[in-house]
Amino acid sequence: MIRLCLRNVLFSPTLINRISSFASRYLTSTIIVLCFFSIPVLLSTQIAPNKFYLAGFISLTIPVFVGGILFSFFYFVLKKSRWSILPLLIVIFFWPLISDFFGLRSEQAPISKNSISIISYNVRGFKDKAKPKKKRDSQAEITHWLDTLGADIICLQEASDPAQMRSVLVAFQGFFSGKTNPDSSTFGVMILSRFPMVDKGSIEFAHNSFNRCVWADIVVNSDTIRIMNVHLKSYVFQDYRRWEKLKTMRDALIGRSYHIGLLIRFIEQSPYPVILAGDFNETSHSYVYQKLNSILKNTFEYSGTFFQHSFALGPIPFRIDHIFVDAKFSVLNYNTHYEHTWSDHFPVEATLGF
Repeated sequence: MIRLCLRNVLFSPTLINRISSFASRYLTSTIIVLCFFSIPVLLSTQIAPNKFYLAGFISLTIPVFVGGILFSFFYFVLKKSRWSILPLLIVIFFWPLISDFFGLRSEQAPISKNSISIISYNVRGFKDKAKPKKKRDSQAEITHWLDTLGADIICLQEASDPAQMRSVLVAFQGFFSGKTNPDSSTFGVMILSRFPMVDKGSIEFAHNSFNRCVWADIVVNSDTIRIMNVHLKSYVFQDYRRWEKLKTMRDALIGRSYHIGLLIRFIEQSPYPVILAGDFNETSHSYVYQKLNSILKNTFEYSGTFFQHSFALGPIPFRIDHIFVDAKFSVLNYNTHYEHTWSDHFPVEATLGF
């Protein structure tokens, strides 16, 4: 008798309806609060981490909130709730930021004679990811691939032994800048060009650091353009404890936002159209990316396909290698070379018309 009574009480339609209604109201209220909370999170990309470093940490959570916004929209639509207008308005207002996640504007065009191709590749010191002791073999394979690729301009990060590369890539003019190691070897960034270089230089971010920018003015037919190759500060997690890792993340966020200010001033003072490529260690939902995207255009957004990551941290993919160009260039093609796994980065390539 007691069991029957409990069963009637616990499984009565009235009680189930009350629990369902309570859970629905609680979930709805939580989703509404999260939608409103997502607004300052999405606005965090407008705050320089070197002025308020917590904004940099907050911006790292943007993909989670974007996913939550999309979920909330479909949730409210299925419930036929008027609250569906809230996530819809957030998506509309922040569409320029959200659309940067994916290559939604695929505008690939036939390659013309008045075009140049540029490739950017973090070669990881030519240390093969699968065979770390085979540096020489990896360097020879990468150099041979670059020689046969047919690219007009090559931007390398974490490069070493530039003389070895120049001995193979004889059709290119080169400019290298990097730190000097205790064994007198060098490690840094390099530009290689099939076109003549008429001027070149470097921007150092810190004394004897391989994080820096090199630039070269090259003449293509009768036009002069400025190529910039940058490697911004990385997150360093190896051999650090938990709180030390957070400190290195903070330092990297602050450093990159400060250094991008130097680069933007240099770009704005350039007498020639600029192509800026490299390893930025920044995704599209960051202050650095959004600042650059306000003065240059990212080639992936104009000719990329869906989501093309260039680096993976475990199972999580990131697009942190970018090619930005002046508005005077048209983007004819964009490609990520997933067929090559020498490094922990994948090479990215763009073909430009002008």
